[in-house]
Amino acid sequence: MEICRECGGKIKVIKNKPYKYDECGLDVIIIGLNQYECKKCKELFVEIPRINELHRVLGGILCKEKKGLLEANEIKFLRKDLHLQSKDFAKILGISPSTVSRWKSGLTKRARSSCSCTGSPEPIPSGRWPTFGS
Repeated sequence: MEICRECGGKIKVIKNKPYKYDECGLDVIIIGLNQYECKKCKELFVEIPRINELHRVLGGILCKEKKGLLEANEIKFLRKDLHLQSKDFAKILGISPSTVSRWKSGLTKRARSSCSCTGSPEPIPSGRWPTFGS
């Protein structure tokens, strides 16, 4: 049995409990992860294997499969997953940084187009997100 890094208490493993992955900023529930809880301080831990691949899949779903408008949290996720500052994200999309700021704050939503998830004439850098479907 492992020891809690916070208090030194014993850790119990929780299996087959859905995990709400709030840390990514999206409404995502992951099934099949081991979660850990300290018996003493009740601190909860989770280890997400291959997290970079998970983020690429989530980005691909947003860009290729989501219908309708992107929400502020989805735009923020995409920008952060690409490791871009707002000004660089705006430059790739051919828009002003203030437009990206309005998207991220939720003041404006951005519609998808057949060109990319953002509607930009410029594609998102290749290789970042997988292609879904044909």
